Amino acid sequence: MAARETKKGKTWYITFSWVAAPLVLFIGLPLIILDLAGRSALQRQIDALRAVGYPVTFEELEAARPIIPDEENSAIILEALDVQLQALKKAQASNRLLPLLSNTKLPAPGDAYPREMLIAVRAVLEESTDLLAELSPIGDLPRGRLSIFVDHWNAILPTFLSSIRTAVKLIALDAIDRTSRGELEPAMDDAALILNVAGSSAEDPNVLAMLVSISCEALAEQAMERVLTVGVVKDETLARLGERIQSVLELRSPTPAWHGDRLGIVYMIRKFASGNPNAFTPVPGLPAFGSAFKVFRGWRYLEEAKAMALLAPLCESGLSCRELIARGHQLDQDVQALSKRHFLLRTLMPSLSRATVLYARRTADLRTAMVALAAERYRLRHGDWPAELSLLVPEFLDELPVDPFDDQPLRYLRDARGVTIYSFGEDVEDDQGDTFAETGSKRCPQDVGFRLINPELRGFRVIEEEPE
Repeated sequence: MAARETKKGKTWYITFSWVAAPLVLFIGLPLIILDLAGRSALQRQIDALRAVGYPVTFEELEAARPIIPDEENSAIILEALDVQLQALKKAQASNRLLPLLSNTKLPAPGDAYPREMLIAVRAVLEESTDLLAELSPIGDLPRGRLSIFVDHWNAILPTFLSSIRTAVKLIALDAIDRTSRGELEPAMDDAALILNVAGSSAEDPNVLAMLVSISCEALAEQAMERVLTVGVVKDETLARLGERIQSVLELRSPTPAWHGDRLGIVYMIRKFASGNPNAFTPVPGLPAFGSAFKVFRGWRYLEEAKAMALLAPLCESGLSCRELIARGHQLDQDVQALSKRHFLLRTLMPSLSRATVLYARRTADLRTAMVALAAERYRLRHGDWPAELSLLVPEFLDELPVDPFDDQPLRYLRDARGVTIYSFGEDVEDDQGDTFAETGSKRCPQDVGFRLINPELRGFRVIEEEPE
């Protein structure tokens, strides 16, 4: 009896083995092959990136960044003022009379200012006297550096960037107040200070940091344009600002930002695939699928390799703005063309084409501002505007910068009110110096540039209307 039961048990075991073995092979073998293929693809991509000198870890990216001594690092000052700047932002967000720090619109350059707006600006500046004094040393510190390790990626960096924007807006308000009082030289110093505050995040390897930096640079350009619609500034002040802009243009590069986002995408894929319910993901509910990637690990490797390959062309150094825009659009097309098995990558990959366009627009802002300052210096020295921009070389400029959207010389328009130095903008069409909209208009200007009006038409105008 016992022997019969033993034989029956062995028969069951053999039957189960015959059934289970094919199932294990059917499921396990493809997973093994997928894992090997994923590892191989990822390693090939890593080797290819390292061969051209690209970092493949955050630590390598951090090590490649230039060292900025603490006494020269503007980011340290801004980090120390973070609590105060955040409090200022929160306190003024609903102030309907105040521009920049709230949603109230600022008048276009040359337009009149509502009196109540100027009163609100001065009130905030009086409350922020100490804060402005603590920001002023950044006027001698054109660069900054914030650590970018993983714990900064999702937490510290956005807070710090918000503080930078608040600091810049406060300084821009000071420039408006000084301009209204006729203190034009100090207002131009504010514009230079804004450029340095913007530089505190310019080299951080993160696209968001880059976008904040260039948006701050745009406020510096606008401050200069507003000053020169009111009165005349000394030649040496204009020369100093022109040199500062040129330095920004020479040192600034979007390449670290593209590298940072390339590594950031890989980091998010790995966090998602960890199965950690607290892992960062932009889509609610996705962490529930994360555990599956522990089994389908090869799929995760393939996603990482694909992400690295897609973003690599954007990371090439020395690209012109025009080339960047083309590669940004190509990246978006490549992501949209991905097969359904790349659903994770399509979900996590940001659209960077708009970031390349914004970078080009801000580059156009700075280039046109630099040429405009040179044109103003020409007028001061020769009594009239230059007949053409080539006359600015070599007395006021070493060379004429090109339009970042088509790599052709910047355009120059002269009329009865003054001159406009402009770029075609992203539509790459000549809209005859359409560089800013009238106050209250929702129309988006088509060109990017700097308007200089004749000195006899300059002045600061105040109206009694309530700000919009």
